[in-house]
Amino acid sequence: MLNNKKYGHWALVTGAARGLGAEFTRQLACNGFNIVMVDIDADALESTKKQIQAQYPADLFCIAQDLSKSNFLDELIPRISHIEIGLLINNAGFSNIGRFLEKDPVELETQLMVNTRALLLLTRYFAEKMAMRGGGGIINVSSGGAQLPSAYNATYVGGKSYALTFSESLWWELKEKNIDVLGFMPVLTDTPGLAKQQFTSSSQLMSTQECVAQAFQYLGKRPSVLAGFRHRLLHNLLLTLIPKRWRIQLVSNQIRTMFGTIE
Repeated sequence: MLNNKKYGHWALVTGAARGLGAEFTRQLACNGFNIVMVDIDADALESTKKQIQAQYPADLFCIAQDLSKSNFLDELIPRISHIEIGLLINNAGFSNIGRFLEKDPVELETQLMVNTRALLLLTRYFAEKMAMRGGGGIINVSSGGAQLPSAYNATYVGGKSYALTFSESLWWELKEKNIDVLGFMPVLTDTPGLAKQQFTSSSQLMSTQECVAQAFQYLGKRPSVLAGFRHRLLHNLLLTLIPKRWRIQLVSNQIRTMFGTIE
C-alpha cells in the first residue's frame, strides 16, 4: 500500500495512455489516488480513463501534451495549478531500435527531449512544490538497459542512464525534504511500445502489473531498483563477471536477435 498521508491525494503520470503508464494509473486509482494523466495521444488517454473509472471511483484528469516541445511546462502547469501533486511518475519515453547512422537527427533530439529534458523539468518543478507541502514521492522510470550499453539503441540507453543516475543522486538530497525518489528500471515488459519494435521473444516479458507493483513496493526504501528478482540476479552477474567490452557485444547481439527492425 502507498502512503497516502505522505503522498497526498493526487498523482501525475506521464505516458499514461498505454503500457506501464496506464498500469501506474490503474494501480494508483486502486490505492485511492486521483490522477492527472498526461500523454501525447488524446484518444488513447480517454479510452484508458474510461477503462479505469469503470473499475475505481477515482478522479482522472486527462491532458494531451507533447513533452518534446520546448515550452511544454508553460502549457501544462496552468492547467493543473489548482491541484496539489504529491506523487510524480515520470514514465513517458520511447525507444527506436535501429542503426544510429540511419536515424533522423530530429527524431533523436525528440527522443532526448522526452526521455531526459521533460523528466528533469517535471522533477524540478514538482520537487519544489512537494518540499513546500512537507513531503512527496517521485518515480523516474529508467530502464534495465541503463547499466548495459548496447548498439542499436544508444540514444535510448544513454537517456535512461541519465534518468537513473539523476534519480539516485536526488534520492539522498531530497530525503531531508521528506521526498522519496526512486530510479525504477523495468525489464522487457509486455507493452504496446515494445510490440511496435517487432520484439520476437514474448516468453521473456514481464507483465505490466508485476512490474509496476515493484516500483511502488520499493519507493521510499531504495534509491533505485531493477524489476524482478531473477532479472536482478542475472543483471548483477553481467555487471560483475563479464568485462565491459564483452558485455556490450553480448547485449548488442541479443538486441539484434530479439528485434526484427535491424537489417
